[in-house]
This record gives sequence, C-alpha cells and structure tokens, in this order.
Amino acid sequence: MKSKLILAMLAILLSIALIVMQTPITVHADSEECPGDGSCIVTMPGVGSEITVTYEDNSPAVWVGGNFTVNPRFSESEGLNVILGDMLVQNGDLLGIGVVGAGSGILPTHGSVMLAVGGNLTVEESSKVKIGAPIPSGTISAVALIGGKVSGNVIDVYDDGVEDTENIIDELDALAVSHWAGFEEELIAESVKLEAMELTGYVKIITESWENIEFTSTDGSAALQVFNINADLFKIPDWGVFEFIDIPILENGRFCPIVVNVYGENPVFFQSTVKINGTLVNDFVPDFGNAASAILWNFLEAKTLNIPGTSQVMGTIIAPYTDEVNIEAHTNGRLYVNGDLTRSGEGTEHHNFPWSGGEWYFTCNHEALEGVPEAETPTPTAETTPTAETTPTAETTPTAETTPTAETTPTAETTPTAEPTAETTPTAEPTAETTPTAEPTSTTEPTEEPTEEPTAEPTSTTEPTGDPTTSPPPPR
Repeated sequence: MKSKLILAMLAILLSIALIVMQTPITVHADSEECPGDGSCIVTMPGVGSEITVTYEDNSPAVWVGGNFTVNPRFSESEGLNVILGDMLVQNGDLLGIGVVGAGSGILPTHGSVMLAVGGNLTVEESSKVKIGAPIPSGTISAVALIGGKVSGNVIDVYDDGVEDTENIIDELDALAVSHWAGFEEELIAESVKLEAMELTGYVKIITESWENIEFTSTDGSAALQVFNINADLFKIPDWGVFEFIDIPILENGRFCPIVVNVYGENPVFFQSTVKINGTLVNDFVPDFGNAASAILWNFLEAKTLNIPGTSQVMGTIIAPYTDEVNIEAHTNGRLYVNGDLTRSGEGTEHHNFPWSGGEWYFTCNHEALEGVPEAETPTPTAETTPTAETTPTAETTPTAETTPTAETTPTAETTPTAEPTAETTPTAEPTAETTPTAEPTSTTEPTEEPTEEPTAEPTSTTEPTGDPTTSPPPPR
C-alpha cells in the first residue's frame, strides 16, 4: 500500500516538474526598466556561461540592409536579427539565433519574433539553425518571419520546450520585414546627428613599444564623450590597444556614453585590447557589459568594413553606407550595417547590448512583435485595397446636401422688403436670362399683385418662394 502511495506521489511530483519546465520564463525583476537608458541605476550584465534572462529587449540587435552569410564557424547571434535580403547559413555547425548559450541574457520577449528575413533563408547541409531555446527557468519560444522560402536543413523553433517548425512563417514577401520600414533612413539620420556632436577630447597614437590609440577626455561634464579618428590610423598592428582615458563615471557607477566617429571609406578595424580609465574591459570582467553598452563606433563614410581577429570587439557598430562588411571577431553591442554582412571565425558570437548614449533602437524600449498569424497575413494588402473606401468620395457628392444652400435662399424672407421690390422687379428681367428657372419666372406674376396691395399679399409671396427657392438666386 505504501509503495503505491509513494509511486503516486512521485508521479505527481514528476508532472509538476514537467509543467514547471514548460512554463514561459519569468524575466529579471528590473526588466521593465531598459538597461539602455543611461539614467538607470542598474549594472549592465556581462556575458554568462549559461542561459539566463536578465532583461527584455525587442529592438533589433542585428540589422543588415543586404544579405547575411554565415560562414564557418560563426555560432551565435543574440537578440532580434533583421535581415532585409537573403540569409545563407553554411557554417557547418549549429547557429543559435535570439537565445544563445552564453550571452548577455538581454533577450526578446518570450514568443516574439527573433528572426526576420526579407528574402530566402537557406540552410546548407551539415548546418542547422536554432531559434529560441529552453533554459533552466523555463522556455523562450520564438517566431521567424521569412519573406521568401525556407530550404535546407531543419530549422528548430522551441515552443514550450518542443522543437518544431510551426512558428516559421515563410513566403510573406516584403511583409516579413515591414515592421522596420524606414530603418535605413533613420540609421543615416542617427549617424549624421552623432557626427555633428561637439568634440569632448582628443586622440593620440602611441607607438613606443606597441601601437596604442588613446582617446582622452577633456570635458568631464559632457553627457556624451565624442571623439573623431581617421580610419588610416587603424593599421593592423601586432598589438592594437584602444584606451579611453578620464572618462566620467555616472552616478549609477556606469561609464559615461562614448561615440567615436570614424572617417574613411575602407577601414580595417582591429582590436586586441580595450581599456577604460586603465581597466581592461574586453575580457570577461565585471565591467564588460558596462563597457560594451557605453561605446559606439560610427563608421560614417565606410563603403567596406573589415573586422579581423578573434578578440571581443567592444561597443555598438553602425555603418549606414557600407556595401560589404566582413567580421571575424566577436562583437558586443548593436550591429547595424547596410549592404551585405558576412560572419566567420572559429566559435565567434554576437552578444546583444543596447547603447546607453542614445534613444531610437539603441535602447530596448520597444514593444515585442508577436509575429504574423496566418489569418492576418493577407490583411496588410487588403488594408491597402480599402482605398476603395476612399472612393466614398461619393459621400462627398452629398454636396447635393450642400445644395440645401437653397435653405440659405430663405433670404427670400428678406424679400419682405417687397415694398422696394417694385424697384427690384427689374431683376425679373435678369431672371429671364436664367431661363433654366423659367417656371419660377411665373412667380414674378404674383409680385404684380403685391404691388396693388403692398403688404397684405406679399405674405402670399411666401408661396411662390417655395418654387423659386429651388433655383433662382435671391435678389441683391
């Protein structure tokens, strides 16, 4: 009897455990407050060794204005990925999208869109794409919107702990990426705005033992630290150290936001070491997340951009005019590039961090896109066709109702100045010209009777006014 009772209790506990495992994740207590806002009194998370959710973020972590090619062995792209062109995965391994094995944990909302591709999504043999994932505290499911067709190896989307493809919605055409319409123009505007910011310091190259590039602040009161540099200074040194000096610390303990405007059409951007105020920040140290979210690189003239190496490149990267971008290193921040993007590098990853120095999509204060339910996919075009509703300009034809300006003719009541109508009767001749109202001209006869009895019968003239008011103009 006891054994049966124990077995029953174990069955109950097992069922509870399964329910818990399939329950949607509960995010960090502070997740409603976007960590991209520099005024937040929160510490930006670093890069963890296990999947955890620190904050919700529904802004694009990666935006590509052209095609996106994944070569061996790029492995993870955290956050929402928006690709306007085609996406080709040929890394010969597993590619994680949205939720990754080791990242910042700043992730899109459970059940929302984590991948949007305007063209085709092709996954070659021996490669595999995973969108969303089960995590220790539950499951983060995802939606993928594909404008063209999906082909190749199976794409796994986790929905309540189950691997399937039900949340892959393809053949949406332009609708797949329509939610981010105008992004390119807005990106250009943000780049121009950042270039116009007043400089707050100077740049110096140190070449004594190895090449250091120093960015020294001379304005500790500035809310945004701004530097300019020519891309020619980004030679590929054996030791490339980027050091930011005298950067103010905010009241919340985070670094003041930094923007570096980079001039040059074909930069090669190599980082081996990044320091802020003497502290190494591009190793997995406590200030890793604070540094990644503080720095932005504005490649405002680049036509091509190459980022070699295997180090952790710190900060958001924007390149609004590029035709081609090749990245081998790890990236940490936002990655917004025009043209085609190619990622490669042994086990390299993109970790999602908002930029604390701006608004727009640099922050994560955006609502989740829950996807495009099949029933709603046709409605966008249907809504455009309802221009037929604009044809209800026929309703504007109710200008016929405006003809009730005839009611305004009740100025005929003003005709009670019929006493002088003897003088106004000459207007009867012009009304003859308005022959279309020929019938009313007969009403001019009644006006003769009033001339015999000026006041008594003019009131009867209100009868003729019933006919004339429909067309003849009132006397002047």
